[in-house]
This record gives sequence, C-alpha cells and structure tokens, in this order.
Amino acid sequence: MWNDIGSFLSEQCQRRNLSWNEASLAAGLDHGAISRFVGGTVPSAASCTKLARFFGVPDPIVLRLAGHLNTAHDNETIDPEVEAIARRIGAAKPEQRDKVMRIVLTALENEDL
Repeated sequence: MWNDIGSFLSEQCQRRNLSWNEASLAAGLDHGAISRFVGGTVPSAASCTKLARFFGVPDPIVLRLAGHLNTAHDNETIDPEVEAIARRIGAAKPEQRDKVMRIVLTALENEDL
C-alpha cells in the first residue's frame, strides 16, 4: 500500500494515465500542486479533501497519508484475517484492486450489514 502522500498521488496519477499537472488542475488545485506534494511539501487539509474526492477515495485516507490524522488505533494490532485480506488486495493488479476497494467501501457504507 502507500506509505505517504507522495507515493499515493504518484500511483493514482499513473493508474489514470494523468500527468501530475493534469491531475492537479482536475482536482481543483494549481498546476504544480501534486509535484510539490510528491516532492515533500505537505498539502493542506483542504487540498487533501480535493485530492480525495478527485481520486474517489475517502477523505480520511488522504488526510492520514499527509499526516493530518493520527488515531489511537496506530498502536493497536490488526486482526490477522483482515491483514491477510489487505495483503491480497495490495498484491492485486491495479484495476482489480480499484474494483475491490470500491466494493469494500460500498459494503462498509451499507448500514444493513
């Protein structure tokens, strides 16, 4: 998975065959924003929200990658079964991973589960 905002943004642009400039503008940021973020500049929370919505991921994921969110769960262990599933998803081809992530997020948002 991603270890920081830069790797996330770089991978998302690559998956969509977008330059960093194109993605920056499409997300509602200035043309050099993603280049700066990949280079180490920390995006504001507002920029993170725009990026999350543009790339179709939950806001907290991008906020956390940028260092804006830290939770009490950071020091807790992950259930081994959940970790195994996450590893399988992470090893999937990008197009498969995107589909699985959308399915999982949709299922988690469904209150009937």
